[in-house]
Amino acid sequence: MNRVQLVDIDKTSVTELHTVPGIGARVAQAIVAYREIHGSIPPAAFARIPYVRLSSQMWA
Repeated sequence: MNRVQLVDIDKTSVTELHTVPGIGARVAQAIVAYREIHGSIPPAAFARIPYVRLSSQMWA
């Protein structure tokens, strides 16, 4: 059975984000940089973060 670990995108560090399958170093850094400038990240904002490709599984 695959176990999914949820992360709080508004609090998780670059290092922790990098451990999530599908999130590499560049995406993790882009997420944290966006968060530092704009604050919390609502789902609609992910389309504006560089290197992020949206997936229907993101909001499961």
